[in-house]
Amino acid sequence: WQAMTLLEMLLRSEPYNERLPVLFKALQDARSTNLEPHLKSILNTNWDDLTSDWQDFCRAQYISKE
Repeated sequence: WQAMTLLEMLLRSEPYNERLPVLFKALQDARSTNLEPHLKSILNTNWDDLTSDWQDFCRAQYISKE
């Protein structure tokens, strides 16, 4: 579920979605799905900020707002 929700966030959230074509090409060229080498250079983020954005995305999408 974590990988799927991360991918959903990358697809639906700016500025990540704008950078996906370059990220997908880099992953393909590297023959790896390891995001770490591409966090700063392509996504312009780091693990802490990406994790925070992902957690916020999940809260907004999946936690009931009753």
